[in-house]
Amino acid sequence: MYSWQDDEDSITEGPTALDLFTDRYRLIRRFAQYINTNQHQGKTLFLHGEGGNGKSLLLEYLRDRGCRWVRHSTWQELAVLGDRSFCEALLELERNRYLPQPVVLIDFALVLPRDGILPRDEVAGPLWLSAKLTEAAKALNYDTLKFRACSLAICAV
Repeated sequence: MYSWQDDEDSITEGPTALDLFTDRYRLIRRFAQYINTNQHQGKTLFLHGEGGNGKSLLLEYLRDRGCRWVRHSTWQELAVLGDRSFCEALLELERNRYLPQPVVLIDFALVLPRDGILPRDEVAGPLWLSAKLTEAAKALNYDTLKFRACSLAICAV
């Protein structure tokens, strides 16, 4: 007897996973607001929930498709749209209307050290994060990395 559980291919892993990611419009919009407005300054967006409900895939989606600092005039155009239309328009923006943001995904549940450092280490963790953000900024051809007045942390537990 055939069972869908017998399939080795997963729609939540691999190159097509982010293309099939859907139905989190309100949360994606909230994330974009954290990046593009001052109303959340000094606050942390914290995602939590039962294992297997898509937190990690959501974080990958936000990293690859949601970390965009949008020009003010463009933000005003997007702000009036409904959640789904907002997300679709954000994805379709021409490159000259937004700046991609440097991003580092941190897995605080990591037991084995990454680069010899546990991200949750109270001293080495922030230093590791700073180094990784600098690397991400260089990959985007940023000359320098300037931290905003607030810091934004994304974590999956």
